[in-house]
Amino acid sequence: MKQFDRTSEHFAVIHAASKGATRLNIGCVRFEPSGRTVATDGHILATVGTEPLGTQPLENECYSFPIATAKTLIRSAEGHTTQIKVEPVTDGTPGLDPRRVTVTRNGASTTTVEERAGDYPDWRVVAQLPEKEYEIALGLKVLESLVKTAKEFAKHANSVKGDKNMALRFQFHGPDRSVKVTSTDPDETLTIIAMPIRID
Repeated sequence: MKQFDRTSEHFAVIHAASKGATRLNIGCVRFEPSGRTVATDGHILATVGTEPLGTQPLENECYSFPIATAKTLIRSAEGHTTQIKVEPVTDGTPGLDPRRVTVTRNGASTTTVEERAGDYPDWRVVAQLPEKEYEIALGLKVLESLVKTAKEFAKHANSVKGDKNMALRFQFHGPDRSVKVTSTDPDETLTIIAMPIRID
């Protein structure tokens, strides 16, 4: 049996989990024994934890919660440390790896049985980046405004009308320097200059 203790902050990664029907192995929030919580959809990856990345743990040392279950756990964990116990269930079902999940909060327990589909990819391959050249911090309000502006541009641009996957190009020119963000339509180019903030 494995035990994980998590607070509600760890479930912020749920927004990065895959919503697709074809990649069930990443349509989840993953708990690792180091204390890290991870989610990815293959394009973005989010992880919460202060522990070193280390090496990929064995699959049977971790647990991946489907998104629906993770949402339930978010409600349980709000403002508290939630104790989650995972143990195998040997029911002989071919091709599935069911496990019993017991969630305990303030002495009250609930139990569900989950079915896991496939192994989780080694996310450390993309998380262990080479030495960075620049470090830029942008405020959340700046990022929200930037995205809203880009979406409005995409809605009216001739070549990408209705295309929700329009890409933005970020250009960094050094620490504490402004960030240039551009997106181009055959007729017009959107340019946004975003000022960084200090977080230290």
